[in-house]
Amino acid sequence: MNEELIPFITKLKTKDFPFEDNEEIKTIFKEIRELKQIFVNKDDQNGAKDCWIVETIINNRIRYENAWISLTQRKYEKAWRELVFCEKWFEYLLPHFNYMDEDYSDLFLDEIEERTKTLMSLFPYYLFFSPSYVIKKLVCSICNEEINPFNRCDHKLREIYNGEICFRIIEEIKEINHLALTRFPRWKLRYFKPDNVNFNYDILSILIDRSENSMDGWNVIADKLGLSHENFKHFQPDHYCPCGSFKSYKECCMKNDSVYINAYRIDTNSKRNNNHFISMRFRQIKVEEEEKIQHGSSVIVDPEAFYFD
Repeated sequence: MNEELIPFITKLKTKDFPFEDNEEIKTIFKEIRELKQIFVNKDDQNGAKDCWIVETIINNRIRYENAWISLTQRKYEKAWRELVFCEKWFEYLLPHFNYMDEDYSDLFLDEIEERTKTLMSLFPYYLFFSPSYVIKKLVCSICNEEINPFNRCDHKLREIYNGEICFRIIEEIKEINHLALTRFPRWKLRYFKPDNVNFNYDILSILIDRSENSMDGWNVIADKLGLSHENFKHFQPDHYCPCGSFKSYKECCMKNDSVYINAYRIDTNSKRNNNHFISMRFRQIKVEEEEKIQHGSSVIVDPEAFYFD
């Protein structure tokens, strides 16, 4: 890390970093951008790259804090968007900055990345839309040169140039080729919401209510909880199993002595701590009949995310 950026890193290691002070954050970003321009003018690519690293660290800490604030306000879609971008930018950051290294352990980035993934796993979003486009015009984010089978620029995807990461920007779309429904999309911004289904955010609400802040020593432990078949008398053998496996009831838990559903134990270090074992019935998608999953809608959290990474 360039020595001129060490003060920013040192400040990030303290509890006094002003993540919620917009004016001071603007001042910090201005200072980093000015420093980046000095490095670019001197053609110091390493220095400019270090500026990008510090900017990305700060932005991701802000995204995580904003996600937590949105969860406390029960604004789940807004929180989801912040967490999706937080997860993605950790993916961009790691090849250029090994925050897993012990020298940077007090930045808590590995812990925040793990907490981001844990929080996302507690959302009831299970299936996502992944569109495929016929692209009319694709350009490089660095040189703005058009990319096509007959023309390629020299910039590599996700590499850093003059303190900026290289993307491919979709400027014109001819048509959407197809729309896939998948559990593992590249971007998790478009999730599937079946008709007549209410998402269950109880586990997130309980976690937030029992934690002092985003960095409180909370932990969520996944487990299985067996419930009597008496609780599911209204389920027919051909319905989806209430355990959320998306198998039919008769081919899944009906064979067992109980219905085994996802459950979580919440442990926190706060004064409000009460270890809580909660049954997350229909944690992923609350579906009882097959036709309900065949008719649904796409919820797009960020409709402007039209770039390739």
